[in-house]
Amino acid sequence: MDKGDSATGCAKLRESLELFAVPNTLFLVAQCDEQDGKLGTALAHWQRGLVLVDAKDKRAPIAKERIAALEPKVPRLNIVMPRNQASTTVLLDGHQLAPTALEAPMPVDPGKHTLVFRAPGRQDRSHELELAPGERTEVVATAGPPVEVTPPDGNGANGSGGAGGSGNASGAGNANGSGNANGSGLRTGGFVALGIGGAALLAAGITGGMVLGRRSDALEACTEVGGVPTCPASYEDQLAKDKTLVVGNTVAWGVGIAGAATGAVLLLLSTRGSAKQSGLTPVPLVIAGGAGIGLVGEL
Repeated sequence: MDKGDSATGCAKLRESLELFAVPNTLFLVAQCDEQDGKLGTALAHWQRGLVLVDAKDKRAPIAKERIAALEPKVPRLNIVMPRNQASTTVLLDGHQLAPTALEAPMPVDPGKHTLVFRAPGRQDRSHELELAPGERTEVVATAGPPVEVTPPDGNGANGSGGAGGSGNASGAGNANGSGNANGSGLRTGGFVALGIGGAALLAAGITGGMVLGRRSDALEACTEVGGVPTCPASYEDQLAKDKTLVVGNTVAWGVGIAGAATGAVLLLLSTRGSAKQSGLTPVPLVIAGGAGIGLVGEL
């Protein structure tokens, strides 16, 4: 700096300040800041250096004089946080400000500045401002609008790959897509048919047991007269009542066996990859004297 090259000298002083923040370096850098018009930065360096020296130090009066001269010239920026707003980070010219810096108006350099307000789940909001020497400004740190979440496009992966991708989408995509869908349908139909068959077999077992139990009770009331079994009228009545139960038992056996067989066939077709060629659908069948499940479609 003694040679008149203040730019180089100030640059070296600032490098030294990053390593050792001693009073003399702080005061020299403060003078560089004033020359560059960085009044807010100069004020901060004078204040830091004054704290580090003794009151009787000959440099103390000089620092106090410079601080008093800069105070009215330094712009002040007050950042206000809105109530009920999520925790917001404030960046001034790319540097994050500590929460304590927001408690009171802060000294800044004259000129243009960029504020960025950043909050979780919100878009960043930027605010440009220009401060003149001695100006006082207040800015509300309002967060940006909510971040829009775009749902993933399921067709984008296969549909946007150029000619080859288009071919995959219309060819392999249809084959695999409809094939998987049909295979899933066959499996679902198979499990449904097995469920129906199992329920029907259970019903058949229960109704069959009821018929046998009732007839056994009725037979106990029968007696043999001269080697010929003679049954009371209640036996004939019981037989008449059991006819409906016998019909239901027969239907249940038919549905149960048909359902189990249909379910097994559908599951077998789905595991063999026949979904690409088959479109089988189970349908209930009701016929005279029984019922069952049929398959409708193509193989």
